[in-house]
Amino acid sequence: MKGKHSRAAMLIWIWIVIFSSASLAGAELGFLEREASYQNGGTELAALMLIPEGKGPFPAAVLIQGAGDSDRSNQWARSIAEFLANHGITSLLTDKRGCGKSGGDWHTAGFDVLAADTLAGVEYLKAQKEILADGVGVIGLSQGGFYAPLVGTMSNDVAFVISVSGAAVTPLEQVNHEMENTFRQAGLDDSGVAAGMRLQNLAAQYIRTGDWTTYKNNLQAAMASPLRPIAENFPQTQDSWVWAWWEKIGAYDPITYWKLLKQPALILFGEEDEFDNVPVKESIVRLENSFKGIKKDITIRVYPGSGHGLFEPGTETRRLREEAFQLLTSWVLKRTKRR
Repeated sequence: MKGKHSRAAMLIWIWIVIFSSASLAGAELGFLEREASYQNGGTELAALMLIPEGKGPFPAAVLIQGAGDSDRSNQWARSIAEFLANHGITSLLTDKRGCGKSGGDWHTAGFDVLAADTLAGVEYLKAQKEILADGVGVIGLSQGGFYAPLVGTMSNDVAFVISVSGAAVTPLEQVNHEMENTFRQAGLDDSGVAAGMRLQNLAAQYIRTGDWTTYKNNLQAAMASPLRPIAENFPQTQDSWVWAWWEKIGAYDPITYWKLLKQPALILFGEEDEFDNVPVKESIVRLENSFKGIKKDITIRVYPGSGHGLFEPGTETRRLREEAFQLLTSWVLKRTKRR
């Protein structure tokens, strides 16, 4: 368990981030809740709508959950949804496919399928009487930020795109960065980190080339060494679901879709995430290079002292960083004024 947020122990290839105690200190519940149900193809999806009190119609956002099993019970996502609803923006707090009340299985879904799930949520919101039909956007949280711009390129019905702590490198690059940090935080010395990264790279090599023997031999050696606590969290067999999943998403490049995106976009990072989940510096370099010379409504903000959850620095509890989410809500409201 880390001080900044909780993480499944040594999440080498599962890549799951769970925020279990995010909060909005002193927030009053100025919203209504309603169950939502919609479909992507033959898959039934579920969510919880948080609707501001008062007279609508309101702008709205589909919250794209992060990696692994994640649904409306995720307190980080819930806190963000509440903040939006308390500031005049309806949120669709989704159950990721295969989680909560949603059908399907994210283990077998690439980002294209998850993006289509999100777009189905956009279309659902647009049809609700309380919602400003041309003011519905998406907010990608963590891994959800990877494919938030993809959703925007799929339909002009998406009014805006926001990424909160979503990397702008490929998933394989991101997980390598994250795992090196994880190895160091586990107390490994340089040689231990190097050995862990060697195993990590051989796993990626297996996905590319099918060279199982080299990976298996190194995995067995690691299991018989002090690296065992790390190695036992790597896929142990060729039929693990993890391989097919990473083959689907590993080479996905979010920059391709940030370049194509026409909608207004807001991209938020916590500076301390550089030492945890996301290569913040490299992500910003790639984003700025992709937008260079192109006139777009793009805002990028980095918050010193905050990490992946964009929590208030220097506090015991995980409270959302007020200035970051005040910016987010005012940014949305400015771009979704009632016409």
